[in-house]
Amino acid sequence: MTMFQNWGDYWWPDQYEECLRNILHQTVTDGREIHDPDELARLERQLTTIRAAELIAHPEHVARTFDADHYHALHRWLFRDVYEWSGSPRVVTTLKGDSQFADPEDIDRLLDIVLNNLGDPARFRTQPRAEFLETLTSTFTGLLMIHPHLEGNGRTSRLFMQQVAEHAGYRIDWTQVPATQLVDATIDAFRLDPDALQRILHDITHPLQDSDRAALFRQRMRTVPQPGTPRTQPVSPQPPEHAAEQRATPTRRPYDQGNTTEHGPAL
Repeated sequence: MTMFQNWGDYWWPDQYEECLRNILHQTVTDGREIHDPDELARLERQLTTIRAAELIAHPEHVARTFDADHYHALHRWLFRDVYEWSGSPRVVTTLKGDSQFADPEDIDRLLDIVLNNLGDPARFRTQPRAEFLETLTSTFTGLLMIHPHLEGNGRTSRLFMQQVAEHAGYRIDWTQVPATQLVDATIDAFRLDPDALQRILHDITHPLQDSDRAALFRQRMRTVPQPGTPRTQPVSPQPPEHAAEQRATPTRRPYDQGNTTEHGPAL
């Protein structure tokens, strides 16, 4: 079992910041290690698609408790075939662009704050839609700012928010918004300007009717999670020989800027 204690531990030896260490040789390739980042991305996409479809058909696989355990369990379910660290909070400080994410030691504490504020989404069934959308926006923004895992946060957060919406009596159709528009809005929200993101969620969040459930299932089956690009970067990139010096230090990385279908973001 690999010990993930610094940035270098997440990469194959001699492929620092080129190809993430993965367990595909144990799960799907019959012992052949995957060192090609393009092949890793392709297999990651295929396997997370399968796992997402399985979760749609069998929601009992992940208990909807709407807390940190629920969020981590979704990530573990989606990426269990790809990464040994699936479902485990990252232990390094990361960033994307000029955005830094929550420090590793603060991840679970901040998740508790965000998700305690969310509470039981069922309460929104009897409350004004505007109040739900405000909470939906703040919760989604909080998850993206915390960025609990090294990779896959966008996919996990959107799936989590879809489950939140369903529990509250709504559905979110991520395919209604272009990927670039969602990315721009989440960047603004990260910078404490949530208006654009709230407008998007207003437009793509609809009351869930009984007649919608079959259509929602079909929509999800067509939605393909994509790998995030570009990959997360450490706060201070260091070569492998110095990676051990970068211990579980804070890391913040906003959202997966990939993770899109042809018409919009995937789950």
